[in-house]
Amino acid sequence: MSCWADEAIEDEGPGLQSTANLFVPFFTTKPGGSGIGLALARQIAEAHGGSVALENRRTTRGTRAVVRLPLPESDAFTGSA
Repeated sequence: MSCWADEAIEDEGPGLQSTANLFVPFFTTKPGGSGIGLALARQIAEAHGGSVALENRRTTRGTRAVVRLPLPESDAFTGSA
């Protein structure tokens, strides 16, 4: 049985205009942006067996970001002594 830690962050901004290039290194829509942030976050999460996902919020304006990482298996999570 796998256990996961999910952290969701939501904002009330304009949302994502296009999701095609979100994780492309050095792609940015911000003046002065480097375009490395999301690509680096995803690379780190995946190196630990996790993921990063972004989507427009469904019920209101804004974006939802979810970082998902596996938790280590231990006695605390499996219930064994």
